Amino acid sequence: MRCGSWVRFWLDVAPRPISSLDGFVRESSSRIALRLGDICTHFAISERYVCHLFKTELGTTFRRQLGKYRIEQAKELLQTTNLSIYRISELCGFKNQRRFAETFRRKQGTTPRTYRNGTD
Repeated sequence: MRCGSWVRFWLDVAPRPISSLDGFVRESSSRIALRLGDICTHFAISERYVCHLFKTELGTTFRRQLGKYRIEQAKELLQTTNLSIYRISELCGFKNQRRFAETFRRKQGTTPRTYRNGTD
């Protein structure tokens, strides 16, 4: 496929490419090993372009957006289930519970356990 054809194809498929990229990140956020390269492979675009889109369209980076979605998912699970914090950390794509607790505390200003107890 020639460059001009590819550009027209991309614009036809995704009039706002960031919507497709962001949706993919949201849907895949629970994957532990989700990387920028996975997005590039899935959409057949360069890492540089993906980074550019996240920064210019959303004002953030891929990693921050991924972290945001993981914490949103964790908050929902903490509020609506009795799953262990360990299990929630797994379901939200964190490598281990310690990393999850550190990230959650940094983003929310409280621990997952305190957040859960405070939302009852």
